[in-house]
Amino acid sequence: MDAWSKRFGLVFFLGFLLFIAALGYGRLNGSMFSPNPLLVAMRFMGIDLMASGLALWITSLRAEAGKPGLNTLIGLMVVGGLILSFVHILLPSTSWTQFFGWSGAALTVMALMIGVLAMIVSPAYAKPLTTRWPEGGENMDSQHS
Repeated sequence: MDAWSKRFGLVFFLGFLLFIAALGYGRLNGSMFSPNPLLVAMRFMGIDLMASGLALWITSLRAEAGKPGLNTLIGLMVVGGLILSFVHILLPSTSWTQFFGWSGAALTVMALMIGVLAMIVSPAYAKPLTTRWPEGGENMDSQHS
């Protein structure tokens, strides 16, 4: 899971592209939020991938800072949500697979919410946010020498 958490940007970007493509194809069909089953499944998968990318970013930050305690839970929720969403994409036209789309979205959004709550309660950053400014500010390492 650590290898995937380092590629959080790619996961988020693929989700964004999928979501925008579903909205665009829906607009060609007459309504941006078209009830076409495949477009609905694509929108669910896009939202799931975007939420997964943000949750993986949180797990990456927590792993770098040495607090990987919740990373397994968040990773399992992300994988489970993406599997359910993938099943929804494979079988978009049957009515009972709507459950898979909603369940996948719920799992990935809950993983993101757990990660955000963990970062609020117990922040974990590998380096202080003000270590180095692009304009040249003070270097924290030189102050300790």
